[in-house]
Amino acid sequence: MPKIIQKGESALRPRARLIKTIGEELISNDSVAILELVKNSYDADAKKVEIIFNEPLSEGLGQIVIKDDGSGMTLDTVKHGWMEPATVIKKINRKSGKGRKLLGEKGIGRFASAKLSRKLELITRVKDGNEIYAHFNWEDFNNEKKYLDEVNCEWEVREPQIIEKHGTMLVLKGLDSNWDEEKLRELKISLSRLINPFNIIIKDFEIELTLPKQFEKLAGVISPPESLGRPDYTIKGKVNAVGELKFDYVFRKTNKKESANQKINLKPSHLPQCGPFEFEFRVWDRESENLKGLASELGSTLQDIRRDLDIASGISIYRDGFRVLPYGEPKNDWLRIDRRRVNNPTLRLSNNQIIGYVAISLEKNPILVDQSNREGIVESSALNDLKDSIIFIFNELEGRRYNERPRQEKNVITTEGIFSKISMTPVIEMVAKKLPEDAEAKQIVLQTDTAIKEGIQKVQEVISRYRRLSTLGLLLDVVLHDGNNILLRLDNEFSLLEKEFRKETVSEEKITSHIRNVKLERSTMSQIFRRLEPFGGRKRGRPKDIILEDAIRNVFALFSGRLEKLNIQTTLPDSKTEVRFDESDLEIIFVNLLDNSLYWLDTLEQKERKIAVSISKNDNELSVIFSDNGPGIKEEDVERIFEPYIIPIIFFSGLVQPIQHLKSDIVRIVRKGDGNDALKKEIESIFDSKLPLIKREIDDYLNESMRSYFWDFVQPNWGSLKKIEDEVSLGYLLIRRLANSLSKEQIIKLLKDPKIKLEKSHPMEFYVYPPVVTEEYETGDVLKKDDAFFVLLTPSCDFVLRKGERNAQNTLLVQARLLKETEEYITFKKIGNKENRNNLIKLIESRKSDRYFFLPKIPAIPNCVLDFQNIIAFPTDSLTQYTKIAKLDDPYAQSMLANFIRYYNRVGHEDIDSDYIIQNLD
Repeated sequence: MPKIIQKGESALRPRARLIKTIGEELISNDSVAILELVKNSYDADAKKVEIIFNEPLSEGLGQIVIKDDGSGMTLDTVKHGWMEPATVIKKINRKSGKGRKLLGEKGIGRFASAKLSRKLELITRVKDGNEIYAHFNWEDFNNEKKYLDEVNCEWEVREPQIIEKHGTMLVLKGLDSNWDEEKLRELKISLSRLINPFNIIIKDFEIELTLPKQFEKLAGVISPPESLGRPDYTIKGKVNAVGELKFDYVFRKTNKKESANQKINLKPSHLPQCGPFEFEFRVWDRESENLKGLASELGSTLQDIRRDLDIASGISIYRDGFRVLPYGEPKNDWLRIDRRRVNNPTLRLSNNQIIGYVAISLEKNPILVDQSNREGIVESSALNDLKDSIIFIFNELEGRRYNERPRQEKNVITTEGIFSKISMTPVIEMVAKKLPEDAEAKQIVLQTDTAIKEGIQKVQEVISRYRRLSTLGLLLDVVLHDGNNILLRLDNEFSLLEKEFRKETVSEEKITSHIRNVKLERSTMSQIFRRLEPFGGRKRGRPKDIILEDAIRNVFALFSGRLEKLNIQTTLPDSKTEVRFDESDLEIIFVNLLDNSLYWLDTLEQKERKIAVSISKNDNELSVIFSDNGPGIKEEDVERIFEPYIIPIIFFSGLVQPIQHLKSDIVRIVRKGDGNDALKKEIESIFDSKLPLIKREIDDYLNESMRSYFWDFVQPNWGSLKKIEDEVSLGYLLIRRLANSLSKEQIIKLLKDPKIKLEKSHPMEFYVYPPVVTEEYETGDVLKKDDAFFVLLTPSCDFVLRKGERNAQNTLLVQARLLKETEEYITFKKIGNKENRNNLIKLIESRKSDRYFFLPKIPAIPNCVLDFQNIIAFPTDSLTQYTKIAKLDDPYAQSMLANFIRYYNRVGHEDIDSDYIIQNLD
């Protein structure tokens, strides 16, 4: 045993700079530091806390005063509370003298003040007591040679001088950073959201901000703006400890109210660990027209309403009435709301549409523990359960909102061209001309027109929700899970083999056993690959004779792991039915049916879960019935199951009445009673249109383009791409790359049309058709009135609404002439020589003079020529008499404007006498 030279005990002695160091780590910014000090005032039973900024608000100068009328502190509290980092006073006493639940428990108030300034004066007084003054010079704590217990802070007990009755005042002198308008605005926003603005459980507590004159518009008592009390949709309620949800839903515009009770289903099925909570989510439709109405009600402006919503948007967490940061902060999409919306923008909400809160408490949610830096709740399964529960509530809200406004969505793919023949415009115009005094006739045609447009918009919305099946990605999860398990078992067998071979005496029996196990795992892996083969893409689209039941069993075998984990009983057909079908397409159908069943069965708490597949056939048809004992379809969603997601499409059904209204040239409906011949006829008709082939080519190209882009660029460069802070900016980069991949060269390859010339402009390049539906007009819009066509010349910026008004009080249009009515066309048709042909070509190529600009023919517009001598000016309000047909795309819109500007800005002079010049040449 070694000889001990010296022995003893020593205590940990922190250096003085610990105060500053911890302050920098615990307090993320100056606003958070002030919030911590305000919370201290609340814990001291203050009714009011005032935050005063005294100039100059620059580094090393100025001061911040935080003054409250709370209970104040005794000398003992100052010495053993304020001057004792990480004090346990609030750990021991969880409530204030008036019964408030204490917000502070970490003892970090002095760290917050050390972050804000270089010096601190603390003045405090309890009721009927003397005034206590303490001085802290935080720069003394920067001395690297001193220990924490070697830095002394002065204090004194004196007769009352500053505090009249009771309370505490912190005077922070020599600011550690500059304060400008933007930073003060951020502070005001943080203060306004510190106390829950929706559920006022904090009573008798007011925060007031006092600022220098140049910032006085930000000063005053902190309160949420009135606009936050006028949402379009509200869902409010509570969830108890076992996940039972009770809520009230309100739609403001119709004053519709609904109450519901149900159970939150978490995946995998279990009781939520987060504990009970209350919630309220308020939602606004942010289209300009909707917010204009709200602004009008409140006597405000559209800009102010939008700013209010932007500032407060997001879901915040409040513990005992006070906010837990950073939930609900700008760019803190902690629930991934915006990512959810990418997959279904028609149904899902975005983060900037929602303002809401989740209310928890220290007492009822003990597992949801704050991080030491007060920047969130510690990650845990309880926090994940809270998130999943909120998303479940979102689904309830979004479904109801969707049903309230099925035709109001903004992000729909407009397809007016497909439905251009369905129009009441000619009838409306004819009634206006022939029956100008018949108000009843006008009303009837307008109502009919509205009904038709609503029907078209419904179909457009259905089309916009189409999403390509992600079957291969779904199967990848299965393969990775099962494949990894097989590889782990193989690795184990190889290790045992290696270990056995190292022995002096090798057991032939053990080696044989390990090799047998390796072969078995290899066989299992081979089966997985064989089952995946139909999805590999080779020989896609070539039907062959297959056994239907084998295809179904193959899909179920791929998901055997999930089926076993969820303890699902399966019943599959044991017959042998030969069908002629593309095997991959058939199995994709069953993969999606099975995945859907697995998802919903996973939400059930019951132990007995079942999936059954049966096949029946007669002389005319073959039926496959796929069923499960999941929760079923909600009554309000029944009608939506008939909504298609892909066009062109054929419904082959025995019940066609619910979908009859969808019938069109590209949506066909065949009654089963009409037999397979009728179905075959419709299929041939649709394929004759070439639309399915065009759609498939586009789908394949887009998929390959994005696959190549992600593999060849995004994946190797992710290290630099992930540094882009704003997810929206990264998404914008990716989408722009996709848009630019559709170059003219690619379009020619895609469409395989030899008539398209690379060096020439195709007529379709001139236009955005149909035009993007917006509230505003833009330069280059192609309009129609009666049988005449016009193009808008007024700058786009003049049409933007600013404070309810446009700059453009009057609008400038140029009227188009039909090409066949021009002198060049008529002369060419009559005589047809080379000179006349060249004159017509110059007109078509817009080379005749700046006076003319050619518009090529597309389905909605004939070949036309703009003549800049045919200019029309009239009040902008009269634009409602015109119908927007298309928009000139860049660079053609710019080229058209250049012609117009050159033509109207030319100086003009007589032609020079060229004959005279030539005759007098040397």
